[in-house]
Amino acid sequence: MRYVGKKPLLRTNGNSKRNDTYTMRKLILTLCFCLIASVVHADYYYLGQWEWVDNGEFEYWTAPYSEYRTGNIDLRSIPQMSKKGGVPEGYAIFSYSQTIRDKKMLYLGNDKEAVLSKSVTDTLKDRLGIEVSPKSIKNMIYEILTTKADSTGKVRWKPLMPDKNLKMKVYLGTEGNIKEVALIPYVSPEWETVLAVIHEDYRRLVHKSEHIKVSKWLDFNQEKYGVDYNEFIPDDEPIKLSPLPHNTTITDDFDRASLGADWSVISGTWGIRSNEVLTDGKGATWPNRIKNTNALSSDDHYVQIDFTNDLSSSNAFLGPMARWDDSLQTYYWGCIRAGGDIRSYSKVIEGVGTNLDGDTNGSGPPQVVKIQCNGSTIKFYDDGTEIFSVTDTGITGNTKTGLAGHTSNDALGDDFIAADLAAVTARRRMWIQ
Repeated sequence: MRYVGKKPLLRTNGNSKRNDTYTMRKLILTLCFCLIASVVHADYYYLGQWEWVDNGEFEYWTAPYSEYRTGNIDLRSIPQMSKKGGVPEGYAIFSYSQTIRDKKMLYLGNDKEAVLSKSVTDTLKDRLGIEVSPKSIKNMIYEILTTKADSTGKVRWKPLMPDKNLKMKVYLGTEGNIKEVALIPYVSPEWETVLAVIHEDYRRLVHKSEHIKVSKWLDFNQEKYGVDYNEFIPDDEPIKLSPLPHNTTITDDFDRASLGADWSVISGTWGIRSNEVLTDGKGATWPNRIKNTNALSSDDHYVQIDFTNDLSSSNAFLGPMARWDDSLQTYYWGCIRAGGDIRSYSKVIEGVGTNLDGDTNGSGPPQVVKIQCNGSTIKFYDDGTEIFSVTDTGITGNTKTGLAGHTSNDALGDDFIAADLAAVTARRRMWIQ
């Protein structure tokens, strides 16, 4: 039979009961898919301010409603980050697993693709002090992290920096990488801002670090960006260095009686016991810190330590420091508590900490604790598994590393490794301006 117009959804073939059952199954499946879609939703995005925590032992900035936080992007200047307590200054974009009912926080939406309303962009302009054009949440975040940022970090947040593959990435919340753009030197609108950050880092490093280490830093950047090293030296800087081959890895198995010249104690009590590095924290302020006196060649690097405590040492924390700055006490730090119930990582700006992420799902040592800095993407690993990823622009250029811990028992570690990330060798050619 030919049908004119719409065909029936199902042919009965004389068995209506069978077709009714089929239709019911389709309906149930449709309802199940709808239910799943309603449970699995995007993060809820807000503009808000950090909160100061002082519990008598630890002091740091953290996200409000941190029990629901899934991510954050800091939009404070360096002076605001380094302020210890008091009235919060500056802002951050926070992502949460549920809606937050707080009039002080500006709700941006729960769809990163949705275009922001004019009322929201007007409020962003008032609070951040910049022009914000109507666009999607992810594109707004990318814009304010790039062309709206301050290369010095003195007035506003520092800019987003590319990873070793020259990818500009924004990580936020459970969706992870919400925005990615390839940086093309001399072509991309972000290039001038990125270059300005490198200039600021060169000015600081060339007057604070050994010149041989700065020359290696120049060589790494020349390879990373495929740009002649002279581009990274400001025209008005009187000290102009030449590059030296980089390729740096630092290792230490601590198989000796004392720390030696490769380590310098910053705070707390540190030493070696049974061929392992030890901190007992006697008389120390939080946290105990020790730096490796050798420098890597890049701020794109990773640092790891094998945390060897047993589970009975529940009050022992230990983890690596990355992008350490000698004079300013500035660094990224990832740590695990020996009891296994706390994993966290933070940034410390001029001695003042900000918690970037954390959970209570760790298994406890022995395990390898690792932190990796790749452009503005900061990752934390527990025994080789990536646990947290955040975008943070606060610390750039620093090439030294170390360890930090806190304990009422002994914290023990072994097999320290710090190394530059490998630049993409296919980009050894120079860009033509």
